[in-house]
Amino acid sequence: MPRAIRRIGVCMASILVGLETLQRYAAELMRAHITAQAVDPLAATIDAPTHACAPPWPERY
Repeated sequence: MPRAIRRIGVCMASILVGLETLQRYAAELMRAHITAQAVDPLAATIDAPTHACAPPWPERY
């Protein structure tokens, strides 16, 4: 039983480390977004061009 409890603890610690990493990435993305908005307010509001989402291969219909 102690081994199972230890494994659960290790798993929970791993999840917490992963969540902390995600939080750091999200904070960095927000900082970059705010910086981009401060430099060019329109850049943050203009959507990406539609061709950026298109597949790299031509349609064959």
